[in-house]
Amino acid sequence: MESSPPATPSYDVQVAAFHEIAHWASAEELELLIDGDPTDLDDPDPNCRPSFKNPCATVLLAESIARLRDMGFMDGDSMESQRDLEAEAMFALEPSHAFLYAKYVLYSRFLPGEAAISKEPEIALLYAEKIIGGPFPAAEPFLAEESFEDALYPYIYASSVIKGRFPIGEDAIATDAECSYLYANNVLHGPFALGEGVLSTNLEYGILYARYILKGRFPDLEPLLAFDSHAALEYAISVCHGRFKVGERAITLSQAHLENYAQFLLFGKNYPKDNTRVDPVLALCCLIEGIEVKGVDLVRTAKMLPHTALGYSLWISSERDEITESVIARDVTCAYLYSTQTERFLFCEDLLFCDMPDLGWSYYSIFREELFESEVGYLASLQESEVDSEGYQIAPGPYSPQAVMEMEMDRFLVGLRRA
Repeated sequence: MESSPPATPSYDVQVAAFHEIAHWASAEELELLIDGDPTDLDDPDPNCRPSFKNPCATVLLAESIARLRDMGFMDGDSMESQRDLEAEAMFALEPSHAFLYAKYVLYSRFLPGEAAISKEPEIALLYAEKIIGGPFPAAEPFLAEESFEDALYPYIYASSVIKGRFPIGEDAIATDAECSYLYANNVLHGPFALGEGVLSTNLEYGILYARYILKGRFPDLEPLLAFDSHAALEYAISVCHGRFKVGERAITLSQAHLENYAQFLLFGKNYPKDNTRVDPVLALCCLIEGIEVKGVDLVRTAKMLPHTALGYSLWISSERDEITESVIARDVTCAYLYSTQTERFLFCEDLLFCDMPDLGWSYYSIFREELFESEVGYLASLQESEVDSEGYQIAPGPYSPQAVMEMEMDRFLVGLRRA
């Protein structure tokens, strides 16, 4: 006759059992026993009490450990004759208890519990590493499947358990840039082509991959680098070991990064030697470093491109002139940055509002009082629905200042588009 399962022990008994196990288990292993933080067990507030995943099994496991300790088996001696098969049947249902039973009671594999353990990636990793000491084939499909939510599981299995490639987990590893880089560096010791797609979207690990794995340029990453001055500078120095032209526009928009780039390119190289090697970026770098190039008008050369003209105007000379500003106005981002660093920039307004409404709104917010002060009072006073002179519908007021500004921005954009 099968014996009935034990009644659920009281909370105090569960806590006592937990602390008995805590005498041997690590903090990481104790977290497997409860739904919550183990430190909450000492909290007197009943509303903060964690729930044990299997209270009966927790108590039985603690009793098994205490019995073996009293009998002198905790040093690793065999205890086959002391096994409690009824308790084992309960332990086998709960992955955490099955793992702890194998580690602290059997000191070896617990075959009845492996089916449950294999379905919990975190516990399966512990079991493979600490109990089996090698591959755990039954868990591999679950490690690979779960890793689509957490690519760390198959990476740890490959690097710490099997210490080699984990082919069925590579699709999952390739969903995370950090794990893809670590897998290439610590497991493959070479390129991980499957992960290059996600690595090309992450500046930090993409640069590390180019520097330490490819040991050269990573073309798929470079379009992203073109928008980050710090990353572009780091890539130029640590990967290209020279100019990185794709990222130079971003670099010139930051004074600190431009100065570092100029020092990196020019220091100790006596470079450039003649005018055939001077382009706008190099001209700007020479001006930053105070280097003269015979036969070259560095100022004129530096003003040939919008981003270099911006760099010259902001970081070298604060004098305004129409020729330089007309060059800057050819690039919407440069025009916006120039306007925020100086004052209202007439050359850029049509460009900003027509080509880049978001930047146009930011520009408008900075200079709204100057541009539309007379219109604000008119719009704020409206009480009935009206149509303006250009046929643009205006809803009834009164309006908040923000609503007034948003409506006037819309009106202004409509007018520009019609023009």
